[in-house]
Amino acid sequence: MRSSHLLVFALPLALATTGCAKNTIAGIWMMQVSYPAPDTCTDTISHNFTGATVLSDSTDTADGWTQDDSETLTDELTFVQVETTGKDTAVLIMGSQAWPGTMSDKGHYTFSWSGSDEQLQDSSHDSGYTFTYSSSALSEEQLVLVMDQGLGSGTWESTSTNDQSWLESDTWSKDLPFARGSIPAGTFLVVEGTQKKKGPKPQEVAASNGRDDSDCDADNCKLTVTTTCDDSLDVVLTQTDFSADSAYDYLRSSGQDYGAN
Repeated sequence: MRSSHLLVFALPLALATTGCAKNTIAGIWMMQVSYPAPDTCTDTISHNFTGATVLSDSTDTADGWTQDDSETLTDELTFVQVETTGKDTAVLIMGSQAWPGTMSDKGHYTFSWSGSDEQLQDSSHDSGYTFTYSSSALSEEQLVLVMDQGLGSGTWESTSTNDQSWLESDTWSKDLPFARGSIPAGTFLVVEGTQKKKGPKPQEVAASNGRDDSDCDADNCKLTVTTTCDDSLDVVLTQTDFSADSAYDYLRSSGQDYGAN
């Protein structure tokens, strides 16, 4: 029964994606997207916590065990609509997103979009305590395609950078009701534990900013985390005979997700 179901589905799809070669990129395209490679993100961490090291730098393994996880999934299938907006410009619609594009050479298009987001949280107390959190996120995606005679191929490239910074008083008045600060040092940093008079070398513990302790080498504790991610996926496109006037309303949510469904 499953084979028969697939045959009935594939037959009209094949009819819709085959036909005379087209001299325009305008229309609805079926796009196959390769599965992304493993995580390509990198973190850069800077701080002024005394004696602290970045958590990821710890290489100790428990009892000699090593774990390696991997995953491979099939490609994704989706539909996009392309319309020309000028002599050398066009727009690509993917789901609910629109990507403006320009032509650098005949059939060579780059569709792209970039976005940014900045946030700032600043609080202070009359006793002298201050806490500041700021973040800046920048993302850019682009489809670099060669589209000609109803066929296309290229790459889907994405880059994102997320900067997060915290600044907090190293010590503060006992009039304030908290003994530990808000800076998330323990998420990223470790310090050596307290050494007992007798006993083995102390283990590393999560770093923190305490009210009465001088945890940093300045009046304010500082922590900055920058995360950068880069991805590049291969794409293959086939122009269909679906009518662009109405068909994409039904196709924008159609396709196949990564992996087993």
